[in-house]
Amino acid sequence: MNKLISRIVFLQIILILSLQSAFSNSNKHLVTQLQIVDNDTTFRISYFYENNSVKSLETKSFQKNNQWINLSQTEWYYRDSVLYKQVERKWTNNIWVDVYQIDRDIENNITTVISSRISNNQKIYEKKNVTTIIDSANTVVQGYYYNNQWTLDSYQSDTYTNGHIKQTEISPDKSESDSLKYRYIYDYNNGNTISSLTILKSINGNEFCNLRKSSYFYDSQTSLLSSIRIKSWDTLQSSWKNFEKTEYTYNTENHVESEIFYRWGIQAWISILRNQYNYNNDVLSNKLTQLPIYREWRNTVHINYGEINSENSQTIESVFDFWGGDKDELATSFIPFDFNGKTIIQKGEQLKLTYTFYDNVTDPKFSNLRNDIIDIYPNPTDGICYFNTETYEVSAWTLTDLKGKVMLQKKENISSGVVDLTGLNRGIYILMAQTADGVLKQKIIKQ
Repeated sequence: MNKLISRIVFLQIILILSLQSAFSNSNKHLVTQLQIVDNDTTFRISYFYENNSVKSLETKSFQKNNQWINLSQTEWYYRDSVLYKQVERKWTNNIWVDVYQIDRDIENNITTVISSRISNNQKIYEKKNVTTIIDSANTVVQGYYYNNQWTLDSYQSDTYTNGHIKQTEISPDKSESDSLKYRYIYDYNNGNTISSLTILKSINGNEFCNLRKSSYFYDSQTSLLSSIRIKSWDTLQSSWKNFEKTEYTYNTENHVESEIFYRWGIQAWISILRNQYNYNNDVLSNKLTQLPIYREWRNTVHINYGEINSENSQTIESVFDFWGGDKDELATSFIPFDFNGKTIIQKGEQLKLTYTFYDNVTDPKFSNLRNDIIDIYPNPTDGICYFNTETYEVSAWTLTDLKGKVMLQKKENISSGVVDLTGLNRGIYILMAQTADGVLKQKIIKQ
C-alpha cells in the first residue's frame, strides 16, 4: 500500500494543466493566511501586501502547545513599485536575524541579481545573474559564482520570434571549456499555441543530439489542449520512441474534467493514473485520484474544496478513499489550489486559507490624511505588523505601553518595515517612528 501512495504522490507533482479558471477566488481575493496541516504538524504562513496588491512580507510559523512559534520570514522591498531587494530571516533567540539577501538592479536593458548569505550583519556574496536584453529577439543570461572574485559559471541565450520564445541554449557549467550544453526548440501553431518542445544535448562541443520531445495536441472545435505526448530519442535506432502521454477531457464550461497519465509499454500505452474533477456552480469542489487496480479504476484519494464562507476563509482537505487507506482519514498528498490567481501545489493533508478583497488591502500611501500618523497593518494584529519602507524613511522607532514603558525599540539599520509584537501581552501599544518629517505615531492593538 505504501508503494501505491508513493505513486500517487509522485504523479500529483506532474499536474500540468492550469486549473486557474476553476477556482472561485481568481482575480477576487488575496490570500492573507495559509495554514497547512501535515501529519502531526500545523504550519501557518501569513502574507502582507503593498497597496498595489504585491507581496511585501511573508512569515512562517508552526504550532506547539497551542502557541505559534516563528520560523522564517521573507520581506520584499520596492522602489517606485519596482522590486529591488529581498531579505530572508530566521527566528533565532527570540529575534529575527537576516540570513540571506537578494539585491536586484535594473539599468537600461541589463538586470543584475546578486544573492548573498548574511553572517554577523555582513553580506557574503554567493552568486550573480546578469540578464541582458540585446534586442526584441535576443536575451542573454550569465550566471556567476563568487570566490574572491566573480567567475562565469553558466550561460543561457534566448531567441524570440513575434514575442514567442523559439530557442533556448543553456550551458550549466562554464567552468569547463567543453561543458555540457542543452538546447530547447519551440514550435507553434498558427494560433500561437505551442505545438512541440524538443530538447537536445551536446555530445562533442557544438554538435547536438536529440534527447526528448513533447508534442501538444488541441481539440479542433474548442482549441483546448487535448493531449501531451512525450517521446525519448533512441540513439541505437536513431528514432523517436514513445515515453509518456497525458490526455484531457473537459465539461461544457471548458473546465478540465479528467486527465489520464500513461506510460509506454512494449507495444501499447499503459494507464497509470487518472484525476477526475467535479464542480459546483462552475467552481472546483472535488478532485479524485484513481489508480488502475485489478484492471479497474479504483478511488484512492479525494481532495475536497470547501466553499469560501462569510468570514472569507476556505478549508481544503485530502482524504483517503477505500483503496488508499482508512476511508475519509486525512491523507498527505499534493494539493493544487489558487494563490492570488495562480495555481500552485502544496504538500499536506489539510489547507485553511483566509482571504481579503483587493479593496480591503491597506493603501499605506493614501489611507491617512493626518501627517502625524504612520500607517501600519494589520491593525489589530496577533503578532506581526508592517509599515511601508518606500513611503516612510524611518531612522528609529520605539514601541511603548500606555504608561510610556518602552517595550520594543530599534535605533539603527531601519531597512525593514516589520514590527513584531509576538512576545508581548495582549493590549494597546503606541509606536513612535522618527522620520525626516518628525515623529509619526500609531496606536497598535495586540489581540
